[in-house]
Amino acid sequence: VDVDGQPVVGAIVCGEQDLVADVLNRVTKSAVSDASGRYSLELDVHVSPQSALLPIRVFKPGYAIVQRNFSARAEQTEVELQFALEPARRIAVCLVDKYDKPVAGAKLAGVQPHQTGPNQFWLTAESLDSLGIESPSSDAEGLIELAWLSAENQYDLSFEHPEYAHTMARNVQ
Repeated sequence: VDVDGQPVVGAIVCGEQDLVADVLNRVTKSAVSDASGRYSLELDVHVSPQSALLPIRVFKPGYAIVQRNFSARAEQTEVELQFALEPARRIAVCLVDKYDKPVAGAKLAGVQPHQTGPNQFWLTAESLDSLGIESPSSDAEGLIELAWLSAENQYDLSFEHPEYAHTMARNVQ
């Protein structure tokens, strides 16, 4: 649903699970919300007999990415999760070198909103790809535009470039 409680049709919902408790064996499953805003994901909760923490992400163009880290128990066969999607805002970041020259071709490597608690998350290029978002690169002027962030959060952004050290932009709003 959106912030007014109206169904959001066509939102991509992705759930990740680690097979054999190993990040290298991560499986992502996805679904698309229907006309009523509902979706169905079939995730196997067999990482641990007690519980597993499953990140569930939701995105639709025009809305900010939302994630909830859901604690599933093996005996649960069905769970209903509701996400409230808020309008996204567009953020432009300009990357420059130590001489204030634009850095073209830097790729967004990760995004972490400043939030605490059980729903804290880190988005990687692979996470964005699973939501149908291509990880952006800086243009000739060093600009990268992100159109899927919440106006409510500050973010730490991570960038990679083959000719420069890994770079972080902190407290971006």
